[in-house]
Amino acid sequence: MSVLVLALMAWVSVATGLPVPADPPTVAFESSESLWSRVYGDQVFDPETDGPILGIYDDATRVIRLPNTWNPYTVRNVSILLHEVVHDLAVQSGREYECQGAEEQEAYETQARFLEAAGMTLADANIVHGEELRLMTMCLPGM
Repeated sequence: MSVLVLALMAWVSVATGLPVPADPPTVAFESSESLWSRVYGDQVFDPETDGPILGIYDDATRVIRLPNTWNPYTVRNVSILLHEVVHDLAVQSGREYECQGAEEQEAYETQARFLEAAGMTLADANIVHGEELRLMTMCLPGM
């Protein structure tokens, strides 16, 4: 896994101009329920109606958290890890964003470039779709 993370760090650096930090982030695997609770707290996770959390980056600990069902054998899955690596490189470089949406925009744009090289889009990979992407990357007052 560390070789994959290092390769993605190099790819992200070339694609974004973000410097590669001396050490890679840690990657951890958790249940969908655990990831859900990290994002939404005490809200109950219903796998029938709630979309899965594809990945989380914890900038305080430099841990990328992925579902325990994740594997490195699909372009889609590798692109999810790459998305979180973008967050790590941005935080480690001290890059500041206008809002959370702007930070997500850079990560999604970089992920889209990666998928494009494999002939896919974010929608094809079932990562995020048009209107949802627009909402996730908006900068709203106070956010």
